[in-house]
Amino acid sequence: MEYSRAVAVMQEKINKGRPESSDYFLLGKAALKAKLWSTADSAWAKYIERNPEDYQGYKHRGRAKIGMDPEHQTWGARPFFEEMLRRMKPDEMAKSPFDVEEGYFYLAFCHYYGTKDLPMAKCLFEKVSSVNAGTS
Repeated sequence: MEYSRAVAVMQEKINKGRPESSDYFLLGKAALKAKLWSTADSAWAKYIERNPEDYQGYKHRGRAKIGMDPEHQTWGARPFFEEMLRRMKPDEMAKSPFDVEEGYFYLAFCHYYGTKDLPMAKCLFEKVSSVNAGTS
């Protein structure tokens, strides 16, 4: 699929007025796949405004922030993965272990390389291991 074309179509739909939450969700997903990080970040910010309780918005905004910071200079995804993990309900964590693992993994590296808080990094790496989503 041509994701940049999907982004253009969704932006056109949104610009016509009265966008729904799902429009921002679809725009954000397409922009992530097209590697249009800034567009994805903006779409997920709007999605979060409308759906602050849905952890998905924070997860995807975190992914957009990772794309905007490939060298991990700012660790800009940190607050979004932290919020994602705070917002996930126990049943969502059980149903989506890969999302949980992704959040803990990013935060563990953030503390290991970014803040140099090795005890916190170790704790988070242990959480990654305990999730056991099958990726490591």
